[in-house]
Amino acid sequence: MKYLKAENNSLQDISETKFLFIHISQSFFVEVRPYQDDYGLHWLVINVLPESDFILNYV
Repeated sequence: MKYLKAENNSLQDISETKFLFIHISQSFFVEVRPYQDDYGLHWLVINVLPESDFILNYV
């Protein structure tokens, strides 16, 4: 959330975005999508997938 707040004026200004996040030497793909329902609630749908899920490890 710190990254998203730093890149935008407010969380409501966030448009669809994708980025790579590194935490403790592990990479994660992050996708953020804004969503607004019929009642006027604003949501941020965030998908986080570890990069290791996309790498085949052959033993």
